[in-house]
Amino acid sequence: MIFLNIDVKAVLLSVLLSLFLGQTFAQSETAEKSSVYLELGGVAGLWSLNYDREIWEINESLRLNGKVGLGMFSEFNGAGFPDVIVPVSGMILWGKRHKVEAGGGVTYVNWTLRHILVDGTVGFNRKSDLLGHLILGYRFQKSEGGLMFRINYTPIIINYSNKPFEHWAGGSIGYTFKTKTKSKLGS
Repeated sequence: MIFLNIDVKAVLLSVLLSLFLGQTFAQSETAEKSSVYLELGGVAGLWSLNYDREIWEINESLRLNGKVGLGMFSEFNGAGFPDVIVPVSGMILWGKRHKVEAGGGVTYVNWTLRHILVDGTVGFNRKSDLLGHLILGYRFQKSEGGLMFRINYTPIIINYSNKPFEHWAGGSIGYTFKTKTKSKLGS
């Protein structure tokens, strides 16, 4: 797998810092947007709760966003902890209220494998993986904030598989918060 040499903690920390620090190079008073939403399907598989932040407003209709999510899944099979899925993505949004969304990222997956032991009993092992993903879709998001929703095609990239793309899609619904930030240069 291509991602094995990447320090997962360093990548996740870098992306999280970028998301939370936001637009540090603002030259005027700007409005930043943060969204919280539930995604069904999508880059985390079955479901995820996500935080999305506008990182950079390139112009009035072109923006760079980052997102991080958390999904969990359990088969209730006695394996203990549920599977944990953490998608981290960067996206370019084009449009004002109706937006085209394109981007990609990585999804950290910690999941349970079942195996049969020598004595015939079932055992469980945990495995961690880092998978790539792409995002292409539609987003409805008002500039003043409020209700938002997304519909996306989100193929999962599996480097060690005979089928390197797992076709997948997702839909999201959530809320966008708009906050004002003042320029540090003009203060």
